[in-house]
Amino acid sequence: MLRLEASPTVLKAAKDLHDSLRHWHWRTLEYWDNPDLSHQVVDLTGIDGQLIRPLRDFPRGFAAQADYVDTRLNDYEAAARLDLERPR
Repeated sequence: MLRLEASPTVLKAAKDLHDSLRHWHWRTLEYWDNPDLSHQVVDLTGIDGQLIRPLRDFPRGFAAQADYVDTRLNDYEAAARLDLERPR
């Protein structure tokens, strides 16, 4: 179990990243690079298509995946930093 204490933006970013990676892992087992099947999944489950679209763009190589995740984390960190620096 992980307890995370931070600004709401950091918490949301961490949750979004965790959910995205969990969703990617689950979906790629069957729906990798198959837009037609992905659209059927959206229709059947009601899952937002934005959650499935990244699966077709997610890199297959480990180094490329690490770069992708690192970029997403850096984006979240930058957004969180801006949120913390914003006057309240």
